[in-house]
Amino acid sequence: MNLPDRQTAERITWMTDMLISRGGHALPVGLTAALREYKSALLAACANEKWARTGHPTRYGRLADLIGQQIADGEWKPGQRMPSNRHLADSHDQKQDTVRNALHILAVRGQLALETGSYYVLPSGMD
Repeated sequence: MNLPDRQTAERITWMTDMLISRGGHALPVGLTAALREYKSALLAACANEKWARTGHPTRYGRLADLIGQQIADGEWKPGQRMPSNRHLADSHDQKQDTVRNALHILAVRGQLALETGSYYVLPSGMD
């Protein structure tokens, strides 16, 4: 798999999720399964990219580290839906785009899952 940059990976992940969640009832079962598998494989492959690693010096990287630590500390439980981007942006004094990027990074790291347009906390150790 030829790995895309962070922005492209985020767009692909989001578009794939939208196809699955909004068009899932109209898509053949095999296509829906293939899209889920592709999304999972893309996220797993991107986990080794520099932009997805812990300690990345960008705003979204630092925010991903902070929110990831809050998840690890139990602020949000497995299966729980994450607060809105607006709420997280206000809570962390960041722009919503920064929050969106940070949540995508946490999905790449296997701490969050994107389903039906929302992020949910995964049990620790899942990818």
